[in-house]
Amino acid sequence: MRRILFVLLVLAPIDRTFAQISAQASIASDYVYRGVSLTQGRPVAALEVGYDSPSGWFAGALATATHLYGQKNYEPEYVLDLGYAHTLTPGLTWEVGATRSIFASYAFWNYSEAFVGLLGERWNARIYYASDYFGRGRQSWYGEFNYAQPLDEHWRFLAHAGMVQATKSASNPHSQVLDASIGLAARFGATSFAIKRSALNHDNYLYSSVSTAEPGTWVVSLAYSY
Repeated sequence: MRRILFVLLVLAPIDRTFAQISAQASIASDYVYRGVSLTQGRPVAALEVGYDSPSGWFAGALATATHLYGQKNYEPEYVLDLGYAHTLTPGLTWEVGATRSIFASYAFWNYSEAFVGLLGERWNARIYYASDYFGRGRQSWYGEFNYAQPLDEHWRFLAHAGMVQATKSASNPHSQVLDASIGLAARFGATSFAIKRSALNHDNYLYSSVSTAEPGTWVVSLAYSY
């Protein structure tokens, strides 16, 4: 699924010979999304399911929670994905699709994004567009590049760089914000572990959260795949 919260990035050639259904349960020390904590530094759990068809169509669903500014408790968030991927060469695939983020208790934050991307054996790059990002009435573009370098049979090095560009607003002095992260991930059978450090260069007022640009935020996560 496009929006895996804990960046347990396992980049491998896509094989769509057979339809495949997958599921993953995970827990992380923080919900950091595009460099911004959506739980104000609190831990969060998530459940994700995905489907890949032999013809290239894919779909996914994610259930998790947020603890945004003004919320007294954790509130549910659901993310739905639908798209199509086509293999160009054994090591290169393009994709196109759309995603819908649903905040069950705060529907005015709901928003949709369209995306296009290229996926290699160890990297992927995507561009997203939203006409009403986080229900703020502002258009936004987000570009990202992710890379995973195997270190041995189990461990790999992870790197991410992203940039959001939104239409300007008098209340938001930073319409362009950069985020990045580096980390390590390991997989032992069906269990995955990751630790990363993420940062952004400016406060990002596009989100309904208290986001202070700091040197970095550590996130530790654990996941089990079915």
